[in-house]
Amino acid sequence: MSVAEQTIVDELLRLLPGERVLWRDYDLMLYEYDGSIDKHRPLAVVFPLSSAEVSQIVRACNRLGVPYTARGAGTGLSGGAIPARGGVLISLARMTRILEIDADNLRAIAISRSSILSCRPHSAT
Repeated sequence: MSVAEQTIVDELLRLLPGERVLWRDYDLMLYEYDGSIDKHRPLAVVFPLSSAEVSQIVRACNRLGVPYTARGAGTGLSGGAIPARGGVLISLARMTRILEIDADNLRAIAISRSSILSCRPHSAT
Protein backbone atom coordinates (compact mmCIF):
# COMPACT_ATOMS: atom_id res chain seq x y z
CA MET A 1 0.00 0.00 0.00
CA SER A 2 1.38 3.42 -0.95
CA VAL A 3 1.86 6.23 1.57
CA ALA A 4 -1.14 8.11 0.10
CA GLU A 5 -3.34 5.02 0.37
CA GLN A 6 -2.19 4.38 3.94
CA THR A 7 -2.95 8.02 4.79
CA ILE A 8 -6.63 7.74 3.81
CA VAL A 9 -6.98 4.37 5.56
CA ASP A 10 -5.44 5.85 8.73
CA GLU A 11 -7.84 8.81 8.50
CA LEU A 12 -10.86 6.51 8.07
CA LEU A 13 -9.74 4.44 11.06
CA ARG A 14 -9.53 7.67 13.05
CA LEU A 15 -13.13 8.54 12.09
CA LEU A 16 -14.76 5.12 12.50
CA PRO A 17 -14.21 2.02 14.64
CA GLY A 18 -11.92 -0.54 12.99
CA GLU A 19 -14.73 -3.03 12.41
CA ARG A 20 -16.44 -0.47 10.13
CA VAL A 21 -13.42 0.10 7.85
CA LEU A 22 -12.31 -2.55 5.35
CA TRP A 23 -8.99 -2.10 3.55
CA ARG A 24 -7.42 -5.55 3.08
CA ASP A 25 -7.60 -6.98 -0.46
CA TYR A 26 -9.44 -10.08 0.70
CA ASP A 27 -12.24 -7.99 2.25
CA LEU A 28 -12.46 -5.58 -0.69
CA MET A 29 -13.16 -8.25 -3.33
CA LEU A 30 -16.83 -8.40 -2.34
CA TYR A 31 -17.25 -4.69 -3.02
CA GLU A 32 -15.68 -4.41 -6.46
CA TYR A 33 -18.92 -5.22 -8.31
CA ASP A 34 -22.69 -4.89 -8.17
CA GLY A 35 -25.34 -6.66 -10.25
CA SER A 36 -23.74 -5.46 -13.50
CA ILE A 37 -20.84 -7.06 -15.38
CA ASP A 38 -18.27 -4.35 -14.58
CA LYS A 39 -15.96 -4.36 -11.60
CA HIS A 40 -13.32 -2.20 -9.96
CA ARG A 41 -11.83 -2.65 -6.50
CA PRO A 42 -12.05 0.21 -3.99
CA LEU A 43 -9.14 1.30 -1.83
CA ALA A 44 -11.32 1.02 1.29
CA VAL A 45 -14.94 0.37 2.27
CA VAL A 46 -16.57 2.20 5.17
CA PHE A 47 -19.85 1.60 6.99
CA PRO A 48 -21.14 4.86 8.52
CA LEU A 49 -24.19 4.77 10.77
CA SER A 50 -25.19 8.43 10.57
CA SER A 51 -25.26 11.34 8.17
CA ALA A 52 -22.64 13.04 10.39
CA GLU A 53 -20.25 10.14 9.81
CA VAL A 54 -20.92 10.26 6.05
CA SER A 55 -20.09 13.99 6.11
CA GLN A 56 -16.84 13.37 7.96
CA ILE A 57 -15.81 10.67 5.49
CA VAL A 58 -16.63 12.84 2.46
CA ARG A 59 -14.72 15.79 3.95
CA ALA A 60 -11.67 13.57 4.56
CA CYS A 61 -11.80 12.22 0.99
CA ASN A 62 -12.08 15.73 -0.45
CA ARG A 63 -9.26 17.05 1.72
CA LEU A 64 -6.96 14.20 0.64
CA GLY A 65 -8.08 14.21 -3.01
CA VAL A 66 -9.49 10.68 -2.84
CA PRO A 67 -12.57 9.79 -4.92
CA TYR A 68 -15.57 8.22 -3.19
CA THR A 69 -18.65 6.30 -4.27
CA ALA A 70 -21.88 5.78 -2.33
CA ARG A 71 -23.36 2.29 -2.31
CA GLY A 72 -26.69 0.98 -1.06
CA ALA A 73 -27.20 -2.78 -1.15
CA GLY A 74 -25.00 -3.22 -4.23
CA THR A 75 -27.73 -4.90 -6.23
CA GLY A 76 -27.96 -2.30 -9.01
CA LEU A 77 -27.63 -3.41 -12.61
CA SER A 78 -26.11 -0.24 -14.06
CA GLY A 79 -22.72 -0.17 -12.30
CA GLY A 80 -23.56 2.92 -10.26
CA ALA A 81 -22.29 1.32 -7.03
CA ILE A 82 -18.92 0.36 -8.53
CA PRO A 83 -15.99 2.56 -7.47
CA ALA A 84 -14.88 3.13 -11.08
CA ARG A 85 -12.10 5.55 -10.02
CA GLY A 86 -11.10 3.51 -6.98
CA GLY A 87 -11.01 5.43 -3.74
CA VAL A 88 -13.41 4.94 -0.85
CA LEU A 89 -16.69 3.07 -1.15
CA ILE A 90 -19.22 4.44 1.35
CA SER A 91 -21.67 1.65 2.13
CA LEU A 92 -25.01 3.01 3.35
CA ALA A 93 -26.40 -0.49 3.99
CA ARG A 94 -26.16 -0.19 7.79
CA MET A 95 -27.98 3.14 7.96
CA THR A 96 -31.40 1.89 9.03
CA ARG A 97 -33.39 4.06 11.37
CA ILE A 98 -36.68 5.86 11.64
CA LEU A 99 -36.44 9.60 11.03
CA GLU A 100 -39.96 10.66 11.93
CA ILE A 101 -43.29 9.22 13.06
CA ASP A 102 -46.35 11.33 12.32
CA ALA A 103 -49.09 9.59 14.34
CA ASP A 104 -51.72 12.23 13.49
CA ASN A 105 -51.37 11.45 9.79
CA LEU A 106 -50.56 7.74 10.26
CA ARG A 107 -47.22 8.15 8.51
CA ALA A 108 -43.61 7.14 9.15
CA ILE A 109 -40.45 8.35 7.43
CA ALA A 110 -37.48 6.02 7.71
CA ILE A 111 -34.09 5.37 6.20
CA SER A 112 -33.84 1.78 5.07
CA ARG A 113 -30.62 0.86 3.31
CA SER A 114 -30.02 3.85 1.05
CA SER A 115 -33.64 4.80 0.38
CA ILE A 116 -35.90 7.15 2.29
CA LEU A 117 -39.30 5.57 2.73
CA SER A 118 -42.52 7.34 3.49
CA CYS A 119 -45.15 4.80 4.51
CA ARG A 120 -48.81 4.86 5.40
CA PRO A 121 -50.55 1.78 6.75
CA HIS A 122 -53.28 0.32 4.54
CA SER A 123 -56.69 0.04 6.09
CA ALA A 124 -58.44 -3.29 5.87
CA THR A 125 -61.96 -2.72 4.56
